[in-house]
Amino acid sequence: MLHRWTSSYFLEWTPILTFARRRLELLNWLEEHTSPVAFTETHKSVGVAMLANDLRVVASRGSMLIESGYSGAEIKALAPAIEGMFEVLAPKNVVLSRSQAMITYDLGDRDYHEECARVGSRFAFPLTDQPGFRPIDGSALVDLESPELNFQVEWGVVEATELLARLQRPQMGRLHAEQHQLGESRFDFDQLRDELPSVSLLVSVSAMRKTGGEVSDTTQVLDAVTAADVAAGRVAIALHKYYER
Repeated sequence: MLHRWTSSYFLEWTPILTFARRRLELLNWLEEHTSPVAFTETHKSVGVAMLANDLRVVASRGSMLIESGYSGAEIKALAPAIEGMFEVLAPKNVVLSRSQAMITYDLGDRDYHEECARVGSRFAFPLTDQPGFRPIDGSALVDLESPELNFQVEWGVVEATELLARLQRPQMGRLHAEQHQLGESRFDFDQLRDELPSVSLLVSVSAMRKTGGEVSDTTQVLDAVTAADVAAGRVAIALHKYYER
């Protein structure tokens, strides 16, 4: 079963000269129109989390970051906050420039070490018939492109403790994820540990837009996020099919 653990979407716009003034207006708007479970505010940014601490949107002078995480709360719950950011900040030339997703496939009750050796054998194929060499593990970092996007994909086999560490500290991966914290997270990692598959195929997909991606309102943002999710899912599904051949 495919499971999307974390996703992030980075939008850029023409830097807002009056951001300092509009930041205060935005705080008033969010307080009046939303019910956040967490928020952050500095002279450089304003952000709120809706429904869960790991579903959040942060706006700055020149960008917006949308993140979803382990709780599985749907991005559309952020629509009121995103709407306010468009209404108050009135950004121009908005583009969804990049996205990142961490996805797994549960490999059931398979032996972790055997699965690591299996994936290692695929990556080290020229060495598998050489005396004295026996692949025991492996992971891959692959660059892909479509007419609109450049992709970097990392994939390999992980056990539950490795997956938990990656979720807690995404910087451990070979693809670095930007992290924006809204105060202290109340997420119970011990509870998450019980929910993780014992062995899984991990696929981390980072997409950088070459052309297109322009959005001008909340509906278009949510549509662009959905399209990014579909693209990442296609990559993960294809790699899973290849792995299971």
